[in-house]
Amino acid sequence: MPMYFAGICRPSDRWSGFLLSGCPHSSVVREAVCGFDSPTSPRLERYLDNPTQVHSRLVKLSIMASPLYSFPQPTIKSMRDLRFGSARAKTLQAKIYEISKADMSIQEQQPAELYTTLADLTDALPANTPRFIVLSYPLVTKDGRQKTPYVLIYFLPVTATQQAKMLYAGAVEIVRAQADVNKLIEISDEDEIMEIEDLINE
Repeated sequence: MPMYFAGICRPSDRWSGFLLSGCPHSSVVREAVCGFDSPTSPRLERYLDNPTQVHSRLVKLSIMASPLYSFPQPTIKSMRDLRFGSARAKTLQAKIYEISKADMSIQEQQPAELYTTLADLTDALPANTPRFIVLSYPLVTKDGRQKTPYVLIYFLPVTATQQAKMLYAGAVEIVRAQADVNKLIEISDEDEIMEIEDLINE
């Protein structure tokens, strides 16, 4: 099965964000996003002046275009419960998600658990396999304001297999969209979890 999401990159990657490798709908998606079907189109630069807007529309369209990854109802409920349940929480709240090799669905890592300390979260991460962590992290800003960033941590250990890296890389943006987070943070070492506040503030 072709990995349709393999070409979806960050907004700053400009045209590369439109290259849905192997996707039979790629030209349709590009046309629907901004009305062109070729990287040589004279209209391209005008649309790439606002890559964030184009990227956002592309992600929404590509989710509909590709059958590769899916979100079972328990996963959708899990993410929704975390988002709304953590809004007024005084401590961090996090859940870990993985990709099922059986059906390529995004599922909560088993045993499912709501993590409330960085130490427990770190201990729950596998040593050699990527994971997605949805984290609500209350903090106090330098000027004394309280805020609760809601972020997606893409855990990509350097020891992961190339196949696992490709599989998870293809799902980053649709997980980000489904979780409806404010920021994406990529880490390669579980010890970086302990420095998450600094990474959030970058």
